[in-house]
Amino acid sequence: AVSRLIRSRGQDKRQAMTFLHALEGQSGRRAFERFRRTPVGQRVLRDRSRLLDTLTEAEAADRFPPGTLGHAYHCFLRREGMSVAGLMDFAMSPRESPLPEDERFVEERSAVMHDLWHVVTGYDASVLGEVCLMAFRCAQAGHLGFTILTLFMAVKPPRHAPGAPVRRAMAEAYRIGQQAEWLRGADWEALLPMKLETVQRLLALRPPVTYHRVLAINSSQCLASGRYDAADTAAPAT
Repeated sequence: AVSRLIRSRGQDKRQAMTFLHALEGQSGRRAFERFRRTPVGQRVLRDRSRLLDTLTEAEAADRFPPGTLGHAYHCFLRREGMSVAGLMDFAMSPRESPLPEDERFVEERSAVMHDLWHVVTGYDASVLGEVCLMAFRCAQAGHLGFTILTLFMAVKPPRHAPGAPVRRAMAEAYRIGQQAEWLRGADWEALLPMKLETVQRLLALRPPVTYHRVLAINSSQCLASGRYDAADTAAPAT
């Protein structure tokens, strides 16, 4: 999986998921135990409320007012050409050992959050955005696979304009992840109708300043020389 992921230059998401599953260890079980001890986890497991259904509805119908997390999520999916179904298609790839029902249910909830994390953290779906979100998740998850992929991308970061502080943007993402609330335990159903700025404050998320500086440098270099095109900054990664 690693070999194929490298050959695809980080674009083959299924190989990334195979790699992450293989190096998950007990991190998934620990996350499940932590989640089910929270009030949100107890409610979700009791009522069997599927975040997947809520987000599928949010994708299909823009029923949330402008400025809310739900509206921003709907716009993100449209802008990036993504879908909830497409995300779940690769995120819930088969495992060698099937999970118990409750754990599988919670894993589905965790997988479908991915694009919500993009929206609330401010990282887009570009290669750089995915790499920074991976560093953020590394701080939040304690997952060996995320740690190895993040270190690999720090050694060999995505292509960028000369002088763009990509590694500092990744380090910033990691620190933001350390300081933020645990996003896997967030009550996303309650947060979707709220103002995006309010959600970010409740989750203790600060703006990724260095990341936006990298985007600005890349954009200015692209306009000045034409050397950096959309393919360098906009293709999805892991």
